[in-house]
Amino acid sequence: MSTLSLGGANYFLPFIDDYSRHTTVYTIKAKSEVIDRFRQFKYEMENQLNTKIKRFRSDGGGEYTSKEFGQLLEVSGMIREQTAPYTPEQNGVAERANRTIVGRAKAMLFAAGLSDLLWGEAVHTTVYLKNQSPTSALANGMTPLELLLGEKPHLSSLIPFGAKGFKHVPKELRSKCEPKSI
Repeated sequence: MSTLSLGGANYFLPFIDDYSRHTTVYTIKAKSEVIDRFRQFKYEMENQLNTKIKRFRSDGGGEYTSKEFGQLLEVSGMIREQTAPYTPEQNGVAERANRTIVGRAKAMLFAAGLSDLLWGEAVHTTVYLKNQSPTSALANGMTPLELLLGEKPHLSSLIPFGAKGFKHVPKELRSKCEPKSI
């Protein structure tokens, strides 16, 4: 991204389950963080779902083609599927997801009148909503979350992106005349 996020990130890194289209996203400061975030993703998904990741599809970016990343895939028993150079259509699911995430995040920031500094939060919100929303890629109007975990989404607690929020100020940090929140 051209603007650093509030947390200092330059990139967002999505991992997409090809079966359910469930997406997990991380904001990262440098591409060197990709392998650690993949390890985290792998551990969480395999632990939560009690199954192993079988294949890993990516483009030929250096963050995915390093010797260390290759060894991680090999030790884990994963099959690497790497797209041919200059053929993003071979990784269409990821390319389309990236486009959708960026477009929706930009729309949310614009609609709420918020700074580009909040792109990381908008990206995370977009992915959260994407996982809770039916997609034509799945049968019977299912959501990625529903197919992956077997649970229906609960949307009753959603609030509009960019809604005004208040932070409580403890009484020790304010006088009697000062507001209780900011």
